[in-house]
Amino acid sequence: AESVPTGTEAVVADALRRKDAAEKKLSRDGAVASAASVDALVEVANALRSVLHDTRLDTVKFWEAAPGKRHTSILALGETLVAIAQCTLVASRVGPLHPNLIHVETEARKAAITAYSEAIDTFTHLCGLREQYVAEQKIIAHSKPVRLYQQNAFGVGGVHGSRKDKKRLPLVAVELANVAAGALANALAGLGDVFVQCDEHAVALPVLLKAEIAYDTVANRCARSVQQAENSYQKTIEESRRDIAGTNSHSVALQQQQQNAASRGQINAATDVLDALWNLGDARGKLGECYGARGEFSEACGWRKKAFEAFDHAVSLADSNAGDDLSGLLYDWGCVWVAHVQTLCEELTLLVLNLRSADASSGVSLDASCSSSDRERLAQTITHKFHETTLACVASDEKLRNSIEFSQGDTSGLVARGELLQTKNEIVRLAFESHNFVATDVVGFFDDDGMGTSSTPSSTNASTNANSLINSRNLSVDQLCFHLRQAIADNGKGFGAALTVDQRNFDAVVGVGECYFELGKIAISVFGDSNAARSEFTKAWQTYQKALQIAQHGGNGNGAHLSGDDPGNVKDRLQVAYAAACAAYAAGETETAGELLANVLACGGGTRTQISNDEDLVGLSPGAWGR
Repeated sequence: AESVPTGTEAVVADALRRKDAAEKKLSRDGAVASAASVDALVEVANALRSVLHDTRLDTVKFWEAAPGKRHTSILALGETLVAIAQCTLVASRVGPLHPNLIHVETEARKAAITAYSEAIDTFTHLCGLREQYVAEQKIIAHSKPVRLYQQNAFGVGGVHGSRKDKKRLPLVAVELANVAAGALANALAGLGDVFVQCDEHAVALPVLLKAEIAYDTVANRCARSVQQAENSYQKTIEESRRDIAGTNSHSVALQQQQQNAASRGQINAATDVLDALWNLGDARGKLGECYGARGEFSEACGWRKKAFEAFDHAVSLADSNAGDDLSGLLYDWGCVWVAHVQTLCEELTLLVLNLRSADASSGVSLDASCSSSDRERLAQTITHKFHETTLACVASDEKLRNSIEFSQGDTSGLVARGELLQTKNEIVRLAFESHNFVATDVVGFFDDDGMGTSSTPSSTNASTNANSLINSRNLSVDQLCFHLRQAIADNGKGFGAALTVDQRNFDAVVGVGECYFELGKIAISVFGDSNAARSEFTKAWQTYQKALQIAQHGGNGNGAHLSGDDPGNVKDRLQVAYAAACAAYAAGETETAGELLANVLACGGGTRTQISNDEDLVGLSPGAWGR
């Protein structure tokens, strides 16, 4: 049995050692180690709390003699609490789907919220100690010295007019405070993300706004540090030039050391500001996502524009030759653009529906409140929105393609581009289906995006552009579904390309299944070709079967990734199972579809009403899934 450490310093050292061991195990083993890591990290947090709150005289004296160690322990406690929150969430998802899994994840989210909240308070306290210290130092620096003859009989006054016995606040190292400030921003972002996962966007927004402010503060501080580092470096260079004793070998060596130190300071400061801007871009993108989910499209657009500014600034500072992760930065930037395109597509869909409801050609009488001028304005709004969406597609594609070029062998950018191609298909479909309601010149804006109509994904010189694509009444499935074919193709830089790198990439497999299923729906609904539809549906079901096999192990080390990554939210996993049931039914596997739906219902992934009203399950007897 391990001996129990005694003494404050020994307890802290042991806690930090166990914290490091738990983090290394989690990094090595992935999701499968999350449950064990939670237990270990909780013990670490309890040990750190115990010594930090201990009021015994020997402990108090230890902290007074070593305030730096106390501050380090406070920081370690906050970091441990964040790790507990993250591991608790992952541990609740590990393993195959079962009826109690949603409840387990819900309870885990409650525990994560508690841990994140305590971490936020801990980091805030540490940052506050630094602010108090700085404030006191400013007061001391600006106070007037009191001469000895001005002191009264009791010795009041001292050097700076304060009591001799008054204790000054201990130094809080600026480096440690900066780490705490960044950790505070990360904890706020993590807490906000938990609420987003629960679809509690109203609760998430104020938390995410605080996270954005925290990241912005860190970025501004880092920018000042860069300028200070630059000034320090230039100062050492200038002093070296002016030093008439520079020929002395000892002096030259000393100056070189100073220059090297200043140069390292420049590099470190540049890295810090790059990371800060990257985090700021992600935080603003998350705010845009949250507003978009609430249907507040204008706010979503505004925050994403701010995110793009942060990413643009970060990319301007990045240097892949110096080891900066330019690919990852471009990937995150591209993902925010993809989310922006998806929100614009949602907004377009609503605008077109509003126009249809006010247009006689929809079969609905013109609303008296909708005059011809109102309709014209709405049509113009749709026209401008299509153009805005086209430009967003171009920007998103550019970022993701560049990310893919910088990260050969990585699937993340390919999967993200597959999602973009799916959204492009939705836009083309929307324009095609609304050509009776909106002037045909709307779709002409897609020319800039190169939305070709060739059935070959690699074609770069399609003879038919997007404008004629939408206006034509004699379209093939491949022409209308160019982007879905491209997402599936091995050389299309989408889902199919990702599978050539990693055949068990869960997101890519699901993406291909979604594309095949959508192709089948278009074949039957647009062209009335039931044979072609059945072929696509069969491919979709075969692909979803692969996805279900991968997901069955969900994080047990044999799941989506061999390292045992986080299997993902239970809700999302159940949605995949539900989609697989729809594909099975469309492919003629009625019994299998019913069994899947019954399992989804048992796990809380849907309702009977949802199944009964789903157009993809029309004709499926309730007896197939309701038993």
